[in-house]
Amino acid sequence: MCPNQTHPRRNIACIPVYLPQISRSSQSTINTSSTMNYVYVGTLFVGVIYASLMEYLLHRHVMHKPFKITINLFGFKRTLIMMYPFRQHTLVHHEMFDADETYHCINSNQNIWTIPMAWWNGPVLILLASIPATPFIALNWKIWLWFTIAIAGYYCLYESMHWAMHLKKRWLHFLRLFPIFRWLNGHHLLHHKYMWKNYNVVLPLWDLLCGTLLLRATKRFQQARDVLLPDVQPRTARRSAFLDL
Repeated sequence: MCPNQTHPRRNIACIPVYLPQISRSSQSTINTSSTMNYVYVGTLFVGVIYASLMEYLLHRHVMHKPFKITINLFGFKRTLIMMYPFRQHTLVHHEMFDADETYHCINSNQNIWTIPMAWWNGPVLILLASIPATPFIALNWKIWLWFTIAIAGYYCLYESMHWAMHLKKRWLHFLRLFPIFRWLNGHHLLHHKYMWKNYNVVLPLWDLLCGTLLLRATKRFQQARDVLLPDVQPRTARRSAFLDL
């Protein structure tokens, strides 16, 4: 404590007494801020993994089969069947885009708006997927925000990549700079050949974990060709075809 509060010049000697306290307070603030930054980065990472899981479950169990839910409450039992995702994806998208030359939208008979989901699907899916993180709003609303940002970013990446995969346009050739896109394009092409395989489009983590990952075709077929598509034919078929030349 300063011996004399009425003489500013004498109080100069008191400055070193307060500096350690100020330093400790600042250091504590910096440590807390640094810790929360790690938490936010971790939240983004968890959000991406979670979004990949939601993509897998939605694609496999809702978009490729009629989704059924049974309500049994106080003796009232009823089964509800949701056909919209199955109809739009399996009956429209997959019927229009196969694994051959029709994998790409290249003629006027194909509607390019059948490639992405309907415009309102995005906000609805993002909102529903972010529900598990809502309890964090009371704890720290930024955690919920970063989690939702991860889901929204994943969805936008899904729609952008899926669109580019089915469009055969010269201006998309810059994507050759990203080998991962070319590999994912072949991954998705195999899904159009084998609908029970390769459900993930952006991050095939859950295809790997759930046993639905297919790296190559099981038998030779007439596949689509493009600079952004790898050869997904069986290795044995490729080898025998080379020997026949």
